[in-house]
Amino acid sequence: MKSRITACIYVLLSLTLFAQQKKLSVPDTPVGRQLTRFLTSIESGEYEAFVKEALDEGFFKAYKLEDHLQFFGELSKMHGGFTVGV
Repeated sequence: MKSRITACIYVLLSLTLFAQQKKLSVPDTPVGRQLTRFLTSIESGEYEAFVKEALDEGFFKAYKLEDHLQFFGELSKMHGGFTVGV
């Protein structure tokens, strides 16, 4: 399960980096708005509310909230910054 989450995060980050290089914008769609919320929470370091709201209850059965927060914290430290255009 953790590897699937990690793979999804890498795909999202790769798409974001590609979009930044090509000056693309995130579409104003439900998925685009969720991606913007995700990136904004990582950028600001205020990802706890996002984690609690966006992740399904099943995620918390598999991994404790603290595990998710640690993962998002590490992601926030290593990304280097995002610029999201809508």
